[in-house]
Amino acid sequence: WKAAEMSLAVTVNAMTEAVKQDWRAIERFLQDPYEQEDLLHLVRVSPAVVQAPALRGHRAAILEAVRKEGRALRHATAELQDDRAVVKAACDQTWQALEFASHRLKSDADLVQETFLQSGLALQHASEKLRSDRSMVICAMTRDEAAFQFAADVL
Repeated sequence: WKAAEMSLAVTVNAMTEAVKQDWRAIERFLQDPYEQEDLLHLVRVSPAVVQAPALRGHRAAILEAVRKEGRALRHATAELQDDRAVVKAACDQTWQALEFASHRLKSDADLVQETFLQSGLALQHASEKLRSDRSMVICAMTRDEAAFQFAADVL
């Protein structure tokens, strides 16, 4: 990717190969004007590129990244971690993305229950309020009995 960094004009094909090797190559791409579709292509190739500070708040890039790798939500700004559509896309890809959702969305019973369709272990990332809710804990346990270990102590 160092060759891409040195080049005056970076083609999308060259950048595709560069971000496959090292996500940080995206920094060179972002230095020049670019088409959004080219950026989204690079995000699909390497969702890790959203670690770049310039992309952490870029909704389209984060949304594309979490569709491919839900845990990329960890790199999003707090605002995007509180965006229900972004968090839902991330959780649809992997229940583990719920860990990086805002507190408000970790308290969203519908969203949390949808993550239980993948694994009841998602209960560990739900809010204390939902982990104290008997019906939520039972719902999680129907998918994975081990979810009980994440129930609030009051149960």
